[in-house]
Amino acid sequence: MLAVSGTPAVGKTTVSQRIARDLDALLVDLKEYALEKTVTERDDSRDTQVIDVDLLVAEFVRDHGGSEGRLVVDGSLSHFLPVTHVLVLRADPRLLASRMLERHYSREKVQENIEAEYAGVILHESCDLHENVLELDATSGVDTGVVTDWLAAGGRRLMDIDWSMEFGQALASLHK
Repeated sequence: MLAVSGTPAVGKTTVSQRIARDLDALLVDLKEYALEKTVTERDDSRDTQVIDVDLLVAEFVRDHGGSEGRLVVDGSLSHFLPVTHVLVLRADPRLLASRMLERHYSREKVQENIEAEYAGVILHESCDLHENVLELDATSGVDTGVVTDWLAAGGRRLMDIDWSMEFGQALASLHK
């Protein structure tokens, strides 16, 4: 089982669809799954749906815990699931900010997400929870062959992505 995680607008869905196709795997859209399982609650103050991660994990284990088949899970919280491998997609915060603004995210939500990208929150959470973690820069796209080769090898590999320069520029553009 592969979780494809990363901050919003990083390209998880596109990459997940390609990997699922390459592996002939079942694709699970975690946001849709969470809504279907009613493990979400509306947070009007933040204009978002909040997922109860513990309940989500319990539902996922109930539905897919003993799964021996190929499964790709697409979602920003997918790294919290009991999967065998995690792909963490990262991207230039300036690109992420632009994409999120195009999707009509509030400036506060954009800032929250690019701060998480800058700090590598999802990568750190993934590494704390899993041994097989691959970090890829998705700014210019992802070669899914790298991912399928990594899965075949079963190993752990990390890249050292540093967005410190781009983070400041992305924040500055939000406050113009």
